[in-house]
Amino acid sequence: MSKTTVDLENGRALAALVNAVTLCVVAVGISWEAVQRLASPPDVAGPVAFLIATGGLVVNVAGLAVLRGH
Repeated sequence: MSKTTVDLENGRALAALVNAVTLCVVAVGISWEAVQRLASPPDVAGPVAFLIATGGLVVNVAGLAVLRGH
């Protein structure tokens, strides 16, 4: 094996490690935020949330219609 191949393999292993650590940090952060929100739920603006949810539903139905034949 050439030195370049070994360097690429080490680089890939290092990239995988960084990716795994980053995902773990993000997962812990999301979990922490979820626990905080469960402990003291924030007020939600009902009409705004409903409009955003309706918009998402419309976009998903449109995507279903476009991709139905594929």
